[in-house]
Amino acid sequence: MLVLAGLLVYTLVGKLSELVIRGIVLDWVYPAESVYEVLKPCGDLENAVLAALQGGLPRSRTPFCDAARSIGIPTAELLAILNVWTRDGTIRRFGAIVDHFQAGWREGAMVVWKVEPDRVEEVGRVFAGFEEVSHAYERETAPGWDYNLYTMVHAASAEAVQRTVMRMREAAGVTEYLVLSTRKELKKAAPRYVE
Repeated sequence: MLVLAGLLVYTLVGKLSELVIRGIVLDWVYPAESVYEVLKPCGDLENAVLAALQGGLPRSRTPFCDAARSIGIPTAELLAILNVWTRDGTIRRFGAIVDHFQAGWREGAMVVWKVEPDRVEEVGRVFAGFEEVSHAYERETAPGWDYNLYTMVHAASAEAVQRTVMRMREAAGVTEYLVLSTRKELKKAAPRYVE
């Protein structure tokens, strides 16, 4: 289990525990052009934290300790700043970026599910319990698009992805879904807020 600053507990289970973590992203509430202006009045220390973390946390077993060391502050101080930013909404979430292909998972698909609103949390937990699932999250529906639960499924083959989807369907009792297969993985890059 990886605890990120006491802000989010991210559990890597089963096969995912063997995956290569490419980095950890921070999802800032403010658009890229306004983050610096929002944080500027906070002072040099907060700007140093922003500069150090805007590209993601270091790839290590002690990312917060390493980030704090690069800024020149104690880890506890970095965690305190991140806790404030999480509480006040400056940071919306932390998320891991996993390199599935390097880990041998050659196929992937986003599977979108139509789930009754009162079952979304329950079904999401069921799906998140599958070792082949790296993401399970709720999204708002839109006119003509009733899918509200999204999962990323990874496996060694397209057939294995389909078998996992069938197991997920049976485990949760959800019958309406679409499998959107990955055709090409694009480069993922975090925005830069300060230089």
